[in-house]
Amino acid sequence: MGQIIDTEGRVCEQTKWHSRQKHAFLEEYLNIWSEQVGKDGKSNPPTLDIFDLFASFGFCYCPEEKKTWKGSALLAAECLKKYQNGKLLFLNTYHPDEKELQAQKKSLENGLSNIHLPGRVKTVIESLPIEKAVEAAISHVNLNYPSLWILDPYQPEHLPWDIVERICKLEGSYQIGNRKITRKPELFICLMTGRLQRLTGIEKEKETVGIAMGLEETIWKAKLENYRDSDDNTRRALISMYAEKIANFYKKPPIILEVPSTDGNIVYTVFLCTDHDAGHYVMKLHKLTKYQEWRKIEWEKSAETISAKKKIQRKAEKSGQKQLFFE
Repeated sequence: MGQIIDTEGRVCEQTKWHSRQKHAFLEEYLNIWSEQVGKDGKSNPPTLDIFDLFASFGFCYCPEEKKTWKGSALLAAECLKKYQNGKLLFLNTYHPDEKELQAQKKSLENGLSNIHLPGRVKTVIESLPIEKAVEAAISHVNLNYPSLWILDPYQPEHLPWDIVERICKLEGSYQIGNRKITRKPELFICLMTGRLQRLTGIEKEKETVGIAMGLEETIWKAKLENYRDSDDNTRRALISMYAEKIANFYKKPPIILEVPSTDGNIVYTVFLCTDHDAGHYVMKLHKLTKYQEWRKIEWEKSAETISAKKKIQRKAEKSGQKQLFFE
């Protein structure tokens, strides 16, 4: 929504109050890292890299509420400062207009300078379109150690599904005793379901839905009708489709938070994806106890079930039988 000067003279991203809910949810998850995984006295916790590919200004300001708060980039910086083994902060702040880009980059740098990150945390700031930003970020990642990726675009078309899939496919491993454990990146994704809902009914914009969802128009249309036949509305159908695609890569289903505007309509949906037991179950506990006033849904299908169905389907197709499940 552009920049605005808050009551303390800081250059901020102008936004609505519902963004505060999203950032509070992210802050809770980052606190699991800084206060539980890396709590004082715990010996040799794993390193942590955080990648924010839509970093923006650093601070957010809501004119209606007259309140300023830290956005995702500054929350990530504070987490790495507190987490005793924080290692890398990768931030991408981009705007197609050069003047706007320089303003938000300067604001971001000012916000970071006031946090005083310790020398152990390497900070990288880029200003790249998302397709180049993800490749630049991947060049810094160590796949065998934890990484958290924050994907919070202004519009759904700014985060094509192939970018999400590129990150989901990153895979490393670590040892616990004699067991080799697969490590996947952790993802915090904000899907603009409010806008996507509207675009499904606009003929000239239907390609945008396909780009964000990673589905051809004929496929998402058919799936949408199937969900509607089961009494799901368009929003819930979009969420289920997106969750199903993510679940192809993760053993645990994503934790899902619907964020409403002040009028009660759902603006966007947050997906938190992690295979880590502590992060997954502690965050579910936080969500139940701390966000009762916000509308939430839990996606019930498990990643393991979907994976098994796909294997059965492939075998059926090879043997010439009819398709058993929707893609």
